[in-house]
Order: sequence, then structure tokens, then C-alpha cells
Amino acid sequence: MLTDDDIARMKPDERRELIARLARPLDDVVDNPARLRTQRRFRIGLAATAAVLLVPWTVYLAVSLPREHKVRDWGPLWVGFDGIELLLLVITFWLSRQRRTIGLLVAFATGVVLLCDAWFDLLTSAPGDLWQAVASAVVVEIPLAVLLMSGAVRALHVVSALLWFSDPDARSWEIRLPRRRHSGPGTRDV
Repeated sequence: MLTDDDIARMKPDERRELIARLARPLDDVVDNPARLRTQRRFRIGLAATAAVLLVPWTVYLAVSLPREHKVRDWGPLWVGFDGIELLLLVITFWLSRQRRTIGLLVAFATGVVLLCDAWFDLLTSAPGDLWQAVASAVVVEIPLAVLLMSGAVRALHVVSALLWFSDPDARSWEIRLPRRRHSGPGTRDV
């Protein structure tokens, strides 16, 4: 049996290896590991396909859309968008107060929506109202978005370091989800 002193003397790589070896078997966590692998591959393939197809679509829109366009139901469009923003902010607050890990994803998504709001405000403002959109973007939306998104990324970084998934000095984009080690014949990573 390992003692606290034994664990304290372990190198970070040895701790990560121990944690990986002590992880619950995937079969205990999900009903169908093969289906989980298939769904992961499908999502990755779908994202790649969508990215490739979005290139010609974006070029087409850039050359074909009119410079001006009248929009029906302008009020409900923006009130609805701000309502979504409000809902995300409330959910972010509540989940964060409850210390729920899902709150990190919601906080990041809220930041993305705030950036979208700033972008659309800037591009759709009437010439005389542009200063309000700029002020709102610079003073509220962009700083709040950066705070929420960077906070979520930082929290994931700290949690991954606390759980020995990564080194404390690792850059966030270098941190990988822990892989399940081979524990016997026929077992594979998800």
C-alpha cells in the first residue's frame, strides 16, 4: 500500500501514471465504449467537414450579399438575442456559485455570445449610433467576454494541474484529456 510519503516522493509523471492506472474502467462509466468512440470520431469528422464546406460558402456570401438589407422584426431579433445573453449570464452565475464544472463551459459560451453581440452591434449600428456600439463593446461586452472566457480556460488549467493531468506550467492548448491506459487485451483508448 502506498503511503502519503510514497506519493509525495513521486515525480509528476509517476503520479499521472498512477492516476491513469487507478481510473475506473470505461465499462463502469459508459454503457457502450465502442459507441462512444464512434460518436467521437463522427463529431470530429463532422467538424472537419463543416469547416471545409464553410470556406466556399463564406466566399460565396462575400461576393453575393447586398451592401444593405432591410430586416423584418428587428426588435424581437435583438431583444431575443439579449434575452439569450441574460439567460447565459444568470446560468453562469448560478453554476459558478454552485462550483459546478459545467459552469466553465457555460461561462466560455457566454463570452462567445458577448463577442457576437459586440460584433453585430458594431456592424449594424446606424451611423449616428456607432459611438454607443463602440462604447458598449469596449467598456462592457469585450472585457466581460475576455474575463469569462479566460477565467474558464484558467480554471480548467488549474483543475488539470491539481489532478496531475498536466504540469502547472503547461500552456492551456497543450493540455490533453487523460488517456485510459491499456489494462488488458482488447482495451483501447476512447
